[in-house]
Amino acid sequence: GVRQLLVASGMFPRSVQVPDWIVDGLAAFFETPAGTPYPTVGDRSCIHLISFRHHRATNKEFAGDRQAEVLQSVISDTYFQKAKQLSKDLVGRDEKDVQRVKESWEVARCSSWAFIYYLAQNRKLDYVFNYGKELDKLPRDMDLSSGVMQGCFAKAFDMTDQKNPQMIEDTKFKNMAAN
Repeated sequence: GVRQLLVASGMFPRSVQVPDWIVDGLAAFFETPAGTPYPTVGDRSCIHLISFRHHRATNKEFAGDRQAEVLQSVISDTYFQKAKQLSKDLVGRDEKDVQRVKESWEVARCSSWAFIYYLAQNRKLDYVFNYGKELDKLPRDMDLSSGVMQGCFAKAFDMTDQKNPQMIEDTKFKNMAAN
């Protein structure tokens, strides 16, 4: 439903694939998780916040000063691609493999929610609208590679490198990731 609303409202183009991180992140941001004692929209998600904190504390990918790598994996859809591939490869396997698939999807969803939540809390959701405008400039039915998504992100979030406009300026990106 969120993907339909994003396209119908003109926030994202109909003719271009929209990255999973932004659709899933926005959907998680606006959902009210089942069993929530105080149903609200746009507030902390008890499910995704707990997952994010858990993975930040236990997952090697989230450990230490790797915030920039985590954010890079979010905006390039790496976590979603990894979860999709694991889902294909481990279909019908044992319980341990099923748990790995579930955890991979959980990392993808909670990290995209965390980034959208950060943008909302810091009144930076206009960057999301800019991102949609950058996607609209792409050729029709173009497959989104991580390089294309990185270029759109750099322009939309005003982080283009002066030497190469398709690249993200490292300092600004690391500062956003740390925040």
